[in-house]
Amino acid sequence: MRETLACMLIVRLLGSTLAACWLGVASLAPAPTKAPTNCGAAWSPSGDRIAFHSDRRIRGVMSVYLMDPLGANVVALFDDSLYSGQPAWSPDGTVLAFSRGEANGARHIFLVAPDGTRLRQLTFGPGVAGWPAWSPDGKSIVFDWDPGTNLDVYRVAVSGGEPTRLTTDLARDNLPKWSPRGSTIVFDSQRNGHWDVLSMNADGTDQHALVAGAVPVFAHSGDWILYQASPTPQATNFFIMKADGSSARQLTIGNHSDASASFSPDDKSIVFCSNRVGPFELYRMSIDHGDVVQLTGTPSR
Repeated sequence: MRETLACMLIVRLLGSTLAACWLGVASLAPAPTKAPTNCGAAWSPSGDRIAFHSDRRIRGVMSVYLMDPLGANVVALFDDSLYSGQPAWSPDGTVLAFSRGEANGARHIFLVAPDGTRLRQLTFGPGVAGWPAWSPDGKSIVFDWDPGTNLDVYRVAVSGGEPTRLTTDLARDNLPKWSPRGSTIVFDSQRNGHWDVLSMNADGTDQHALVAGAVPVFAHSGDWILYQASPTPQATNFFIMKADGSSARQLTIGNHSDASASFSPDDKSIVFCSNRVGPFELYRMSIDHGDVVQLTGTPSR
């Protein structure tokens, strides 16, 4: 039986290994059964639910789940064998945007209600589209898309229509996040020969590097950006900086990989995935105190 440990993308930063999100190492061994991967967490605007993706039902095939902030009451949104992952809540918490796969390997951005109803396809075409992020007014979504030519950042109206390409560099540009004020989008780029966090205006102008790192996410206040970087070849940890790229400091420490974070509505905590004790599981951490609680990977979760 072929099994795939989903959610792994390894990139290099200044000669060091930088782990972004985890998507795919295959194993042909029939036994033992591999532990599932839980990653891609997104905290709801109301604070009472966390969306994430996991291959707990079918190893190697991610699907979107919901749970409460304590890791309990886990509910699957879908019961099919198609890939679904990288969920993102709308500002009002009534819709989830996510990437959904087809049998031919293509992936598109879809919208769905948190109860699994009102499923609607938003993007079309060849290739892989992923990592959607909502504008603060809920009218647009940015995402990354490789239609078979190059990986770039695009914007599309939630009402539908043709996406607008925001980045055109030959390097890989991906994992966009909208600022809470709506004027800025941050994203990853390899255009400088390594992974940097870049910023641009919402229309794609004024693209410039902020810091060496990857996978940026704004705090809800808009004053801070969390991102990933590799202080050593064995580690990928979280750092936090002001929105202008200044005052960067390290937030997590250890020879493990921390990835794919989302702020709580009050910006006091983050939920993220990490392999600090083995398989990638979801954790919650206090920003001020550093207290870490494991949310998935226990017998009841």
